[in-house]
Amino acid sequence: MLLQKRQRLVKAHELKSNTSVAHSARVQQYFALTLLQQPQVAANSAFLRDLTADEAKQLERICNVLQQYKQQQPVQATDLRNALSKAQYSAFKAQTRAPTSSAEVFDRKNRPHELAQYLAYLKVADLTNARADRATSSRSQRRIGKLSAALHWRNKSEVEYERANEHLSETLDVSDYKTQNEIRAWLDRPFDWSAEGDIGTDCVSVARVIGSRSKHCRITVQTKKAAKQEKLATCAQDALQQAALQLIYVPVATDAAQTLQLKAMLGKLKR
Repeated sequence: MLLQKRQRLVKAHELKSNTSVAHSARVQQYFALTLLQQPQVAANSAFLRDLTADEAKQLERICNVLQQYKQQQPVQATDLRNALSKAQYSAFKAQTRAPTSSAEVFDRKNRPHELAQYLAYLKVADLTNARADRATSSRSQRRIGKLSAALHWRNKSEVEYERANEHLSETLDVSDYKTQNEIRAWLDRPFDWSAEGDIGTDCVSVARVIGSRSKHCRITVQTKKAAKQEKLATCAQDALQQAALQLIYVPVATDAAQTLQLKAMLGKLKR
């Protein structure tokens, strides 16, 4: 579809003169604007730069790589490096090192150590609850004491979930304000162990730590590999878009630059 758009632009802006370089550059600028989803300005607008042949080729390289990203095609590192200048590529690499993804923010090594015991209790409760599920689906109606095995393990799991909740509640009570906020930031839901709260003693109603593999966790976190790939793609597209815009448009002069230009013009007039 984008290729057809490029072909239509060539026909629409075909020039009868021999200014093939200028024509090719202008068509490439219009295609870049389409790819960037920017409003197209008139061909004779002063806001569009007059590109040299090398700049037009550079803009084409940028658009080709950007098009690959938009179509979710694999991009070679050499193609990205060739599309950007050394300064732009260095800025791109610096941006990829910034911790912005949820996988990095909620890395286990950053987790408050106060949650360790709560997670240990929660693990025991989940394992006990899983035994209750297996006993419920079992064809044999095994009994433990006066209760069925399913009910026995279900009651035991509720006791374990209650122990986990009580421990977390006590931990929050004895922690300072900063630690409380850090602990709560890692939970997938507000923790309120009072009668008015929504925290319960079953696998669905307990608070899970963000990044938990439990299907009952309300906030999921990408794997580090997926998060890294997504960040690389996002940063690369940002860098390519900025590089394209720098080639398409004439830089807006600052007040200081405009003042210097006026002074130079006035100086020439006085002569």
